[in-house]
Amino acid sequence: MTVFHHNTVHFGIGVLTALAHIMQSLMIGERLMKRMKLNCLISLMGVLLQFHCVNVYGGVKVNAEALFQDGKWEQSIAAFGQLIKDDSTNAEHWYRLGRSHLELKQYREAVGPLQQALVQPGGEQPKAQVLFSLAKVYAVFDDEEAVLETLQALRDTGARPYQAIRNAAEFNKYKNMEAFNLMVEKLKPCGEENRAFDFWIGEWRVTAPGRGSWYADSSITVSNDGCSIHEHYVSQGGYTGSSINFYDKASGKWHQTWIDNQGAPLYLDGGVVDGKMILSDSNSRITWSLESDGRVRQLWESTSDQGTTWTTAFDGYYERKPAGADK
Repeated sequence: MTVFHHNTVHFGIGVLTALAHIMQSLMIGERLMKRMKLNCLISLMGVLLQFHCVNVYGGVKVNAEALFQDGKWEQSIAAFGQLIKDDSTNAEHWYRLGRSHLELKQYREAVGPLQQALVQPGGEQPKAQVLFSLAKVYAVFDDEEAVLETLQALRDTGARPYQAIRNAAEFNKYKNMEAFNLMVEKLKPCGEENRAFDFWIGEWRVTAPGRGSWYADSSITVSNDGCSIHEHYVSQGGYTGSSINFYDKASGKWHQTWIDNQGAPLYLDGGVVDGKMILSDSNSRITWSLESDGRVRQLWESTSDQGTTWTTAFDGYYERKPAGADK
């Protein structure tokens, strides 16, 4: 679609005038003039006009995008409204129009454009953003059924805006509703496969048989909306270390990166075997297992012959600290 206005008319007149002047100045003879086909002039005029109109449309689009990105919502509404007049099938334009109204809390004005964005050809690309915005509008309208249906559709796209939903003020009134909370939990970016190491989460006192009164403290916490588990380890004598542990969907494995205050790193990979978490590299193998008494056993083995034989480097237990104990 093109944007056509008085500047385009002036441009076309200017093109014709320029052509006339060129032909006059070259003193083109009458015979040559007759040989120049009128349709050639018309084609040239069409090409020039089309080029100019595309430039005008492109300029308006670039300006509209800039207004949207800068958060100039009222001007963005006007700009995308103009673009939609010339191309009413652009899902991205409908989304930006609706989103601009939403940012101004003009919820009733937002719902129509957002719904239009969902039904236009090529509307898959902004679909997740559209559904998230629509869910907020329906929440303001107190339409619980529409909120849940829209969040389910959002989940079906593969998007996982868990934290954005938790932070959006429009959903505040729903945060005590069981059905809403169950749906939002399904929008967490990391699912059941990320829960296999949860038995290690807690505040622990680490001991080892045969080491007398030796102990260390270890705090194991979940972070990044359940996508990673962090370890902070402090032993007697000032030895410290920390690790980040996570499930890598691409490889289908668990991974741990450890670094201590001696500068010694570990990069371990593996997963659950017979209910135990086993992570290893070419030299080390560490096994975590949940014991029947609630403790977690950590067995660290090392090898110097590519895994033919293993020797115990550490064998200890994580015992939960009593509630209220110093961390």
